[in-house]
Amino acid sequence: MNEKLMHWAMLGLFGVAVLIAGCGGGGGGGGSPSPKLLILHTNDLHSYLMGHGPEADYSPLATGNDTTVGGFARLATAIGRERAAAGSAPVLLLDAGDFMMGTPFEALGLSASVELVEMGAMGYDAITLGNHEFDWQPRGLAGIIGAAAQRGFSVPILATNLQYDSISQADDDLQRLESIGVIQRRLIRRLPNGLRVGIFGMMGKGAAQVATSAPVTFADQLVTARATVDQLRNADSVDIVILLSHAGTDASGKGEDATLAAALTADGKKGIDVIVSGHTHVALAQPVKVGNTIIVQAGEYGGNLGRLELQFDAGSAAPVSVVDYRLVKIDDSIPGDPATQSRIDGYINAIDALIAPLTYRTTVSTTTFDTTHTPFSETAVGDLVTDAWRTVVSALDGPVDIAIATNGEIRTQLRKGTTGNIWFADAFRILPLGIGPDLRPGYPLVTIYLTGKDLKGGMEVGAAAVDVFLSDETFLQVSGGTVVTYSPAAPPFRRVTSIKVANAEVDLADTTKCYKVVSSLFLAGLMSQVGALTGGAVSVTPKQPDCKTPVIDPTSRIVRYPPNASPSSEMKGWLALVQYLSGLRNASGALAVPAVYASPQGRIVR
Repeated sequence: MNEKLMHWAMLGLFGVAVLIAGCGGGGGGGGSPSPKLLILHTNDLHSYLMGHGPEADYSPLATGNDTTVGGFARLATAIGRERAAAGSAPVLLLDAGDFMMGTPFEALGLSASVELVEMGAMGYDAITLGNHEFDWQPRGLAGIIGAAAQRGFSVPILATNLQYDSISQADDDLQRLESIGVIQRRLIRRLPNGLRVGIFGMMGKGAAQVATSAPVTFADQLVTARATVDQLRNADSVDIVILLSHAGTDASGKGEDATLAAALTADGKKGIDVIVSGHTHVALAQPVKVGNTIIVQAGEYGGNLGRLELQFDAGSAAPVSVVDYRLVKIDDSIPGDPATQSRIDGYINAIDALIAPLTYRTTVSTTTFDTTHTPFSETAVGDLVTDAWRTVVSALDGPVDIAIATNGEIRTQLRKGTTGNIWFADAFRILPLGIGPDLRPGYPLVTIYLTGKDLKGGMEVGAAAVDVFLSDETFLQVSGGTVVTYSPAAPPFRRVTSIKVANAEVDLADTTKCYKVVSSLFLAGLMSQVGALTGGAVSVTPKQPDCKTPVIDPTSRIVRYPPNASPSSEMKGWLALVQYLSGLRNASGALAVPAVYASPQGRIVR
C-alpha cells in the first residue's frame, strides 16, 4: 500500500444475491424443468453501514420502534432470509457500484475497508466499481481494496472497461491488484443446476466524466460490451449474461443502460440478459425491458434489496423471462443481525478515536423540521451549506462575497426524527465526498475570484442542468445575499438574466471587477472546464486576488486553519458545516437550526 496513504490511515482526522432454484417452472425440452434464477441486487450503498433518517433513531436489534431505513445489519438479515428460503440452491450476490463514500465509515477505508469487509461477510460474489470509488484517486482505491484483502476479503471486483495509463505510475497499485486477480474483467460461474452464468462490470460515460480517476480511463461501453458478450457467449459458452453497470436509468427506465441494451439488440445477436444498474439512485418498481434485456435498479443507501426471479428456457427465442420482481424494503420490520451490528459498533469506536474530541454520536445541533429536496431547484439544505461555508471562511480568510456548491456535493437532507438530534455522523453525511492533498476525508474549501462574466458563465451551467446536462448534480446553490434569476424557456447558456450579490446588481458582461468566492476544491477544479462542457458558449476562469492571474492549481487556494499557523489543516466542507451548526442557537441559548432553513429562501428564481 502507498506509504503516504498508510501514513494518513494511521494519523487521519479523519444485496445482491443471485439464487438458482434447481426445480419448478415450466417444462423444458424432454420434460425436464426449466431452471430458475433469482437475482437479489443492490447499488449505491455509499458506506451506509448504519440506517438513516436520522441515525439517532436507528435501533437495528429491535423492530417496530423507528422509521429509519437501511443498515447493513438489517441487510444481512434480509439476505440471510433469502438464502434460507433457497434451501440447498446456489446463491450469487452482486452489487452495481458506489459502495464507498457517504458516511464517516469511509474514514476507515485505508486502515480497515469496512464496507468491502462487511460485503464480503454478507457473501457478495461480485462487485463493480462506481465513480465514487475513485474519490480518493486510483492509489486511494488500491489502498482501500488492499486493506480489505488483508482482512480476508476475496470478492471479485469486476471492471471490464477500466484502462490503465502505460506511462504514469499513479495507477500501478490498482493494476497490480488486477494482476493477482482481485480486479477481474469477467467472471464465469457454473451453478449446481448446470447453468453457466457470465458476469461483467462497467463504468458508464456519465459516471466516468465525474470520476476523479486520472490517469485511469474507461473504454467505450458499447465497444467493450460487444466484445465481452461475444467472448462470454461464444468462447465461454455461458447461458446467461449479467452486466453490473454503473451507468444508470431514470425513473422511467431511460438512460445509458437502456441505450446500451438497445444497441446490442440491434446487432441481431444475443445481447445482455440482465443489467443490474447503479449510479442514478433510482428505485425501479418494475423491471425495464429493452428487447430481451431486463434492467433493474434498487435505489440507494441500502434502503431496498431488489428481488428478480427469472426462468431460463434454452429453447425459447427469449430464453430469460421474468417470473416475479419486487423491492424488499430494508426497514424496521427486519431485525438486524447482531454479529454484524457488533462489528459496526466496533468501527464506530475506531472512528471516535480518529475524530476526538468529537465522536460519531456527538450532537452538533438539533432541528424541529425536515428539509426536502426538489431536483433542479434551490434547496433549504443548500442554503444552509453555502451559508456555513461563507460564514466560516469569512472568519478565517477575510470577508467572502459568495459561496457556491453543487447539488452533487450535497448528499442528503436534515431529518428531525423522534429526537431532533443531529449527530456528527448526520452532518458529515451531508458533505462526505472527496479528499484533499492532506489525504484526509472530504474536499477542502478554496477561495477564488470571479468577474461578473465568470459568475454568469457558472450560473448558466446550473440553469442548463435539467435539459443539457441531464443531471441535478450540476445545479448550483448560493449564499451571500445572492439572487440568481434565469429563464428556463430561453436557449441554453443564455438563460441567466440577472445576478445580485449583497443585494447589488452584477454587470454580467464585466471582466474587471472581481468577487471573492468560496467553493469546494472539486467545484473549483471543474470551473476551468466550463468552456469545454458548453462548447465554448460560456466560460469561467478562476483568478487570484489581483483579479487577473488565472488560478492554475486550485490546491494553492485551499483555506487553512488556524489562519497563518504552521502547521495548519485544510478546512473541509463538512468541517465548516459542523462548526456552523455548532454555533447556531435558539432564543434560550440551546443548539438549534433556525426555522429560516426549513424552506428555500428565494436565492434561485425562475
